[in-house]
Amino acid sequence: LHVDRGRFWLVSAGDGLVALAHTCSHLQCLFTWDPEADGFVCPCHGSRFDRSGRVLVGPAERDLDRFALRLVAADGTIVAETDTLGGPLLLSGVPEAGAGGMRLLVDTGRKIATQRNQHVS
Repeated sequence: LHVDRGRFWLVSAGDGLVALAHTCSHLQCLFTWDPEADGFVCPCHGSRFDRSGRVLVGPAERDLDRFALRLVAADGTIVAETDTLGGPLLLSGVPEAGAGGMRLLVDTGRKIATQRNQHVS
């Protein structure tokens, strides 16, 4: 799901959710989703990333940057949140939403930069 106003992609990656900053980690071009490749592609220089933002093909040398996520109950209680490295917001073990439901908050003011990926082809 691309959230244009927030400038991020919200992606189901494995057992959780990640919010990927919508710019390529190479030269900050806007990348797009390629359903045939089941991943992201940067149209500027051809970098490719899997659905969790891991760089598969350069020239990008590091994974896509992420934003911190927080799942909050109606009463303001934090139910779950991403770790400091921007790992997925794990959904396993999250209790059912109560009467007021839950909100997913994306902290676009807290970009989590990724480290250089040594496995780029």
